[in-house]
Amino acid sequence: MTSRPILPQLSGVSASVSAMRQEAEASTAKSVGYYGALNTDLLDTLPGEAIRFLDVGCAEGRLGKEVKKRRPHAIVHGVERDAAAVPTASRRLDRVFCLDLEEPLPKLEEPYDCLIFGDILEHLIDPWTVLRQFVALLSPHGHVVASIPNLRHYKILRDLLLRGRFTYRDAGILDATHLRFFTLHEMERLFSSAGLRVVARRPCIRGGNAAMRLFDRLLFGRLEPFRAYQYILVGQVPAEPPIRAPERQITASAELSSRGNGE
Repeated sequence: MTSRPILPQLSGVSASVSAMRQEAEASTAKSVGYYGALNTDLLDTLPGEAIRFLDVGCAEGRLGKEVKKRRPHAIVHGVERDAAAVPTASRRLDRVFCLDLEEPLPKLEEPYDCLIFGDILEHLIDPWTVLRQFVALLSPHGHVVASIPNLRHYKILRDLLLRGRFTYRDAGILDATHLRFFTLHEMERLFSSAGLRVVARRPCIRGGNAAMRLFDRLLFGRLEPFRAYQYILVGQVPAEPPIRAPERQITASAELSSRGNGE
């Protein structure tokens, strides 16, 4: 059984969730382009056979717009909590649902071939439950593609271990609106808790000095978990094994009887 954090089961959970999120968002001011950013690594990782997409936390729909540009026959829906971003997203996508992901999921236009979680799961109080609910919207053989910041990045560990700092910022791994933090191991556990098998992973590595790149090559890539600032995971619900027909059982007495009849 996969363990997950125990969350308080209280009558005022919905109000508490909204209050915690508003406090986190109020702690930092986002730039104008924050919600219009495009994660090209995520875009390049989307499965080629998918037609129907649901971009969860689509913001202004920039990613979905690029999906439709690359795949003219694709149908892209979005889910976005920020009502101010919905009009722009609605012009770019086929349909946009204005929903709070922490609330019970209403009926959408499932099934979808691919669910996209672009830098959104770390912003949720209970990403385990949210991911599990959305996985139910997948078509058979559908995929979940998520980009998640990597807390094990060397700069985070350096500041924490050598300087005693864990300073929140306007953006990045320690974005002040991040409520959950993951290493690659915990990302894989998150997927597993939602019934997903990780079928591909992509480390996103940028920068780093020449000495670190050389050292990583000498160690056959073992520094990857410390160099990747985020991972992109592709998950799929495992296919149920085919039900095998019970093999015919022949008792010793029946076998002897058949031999006796044949002589």
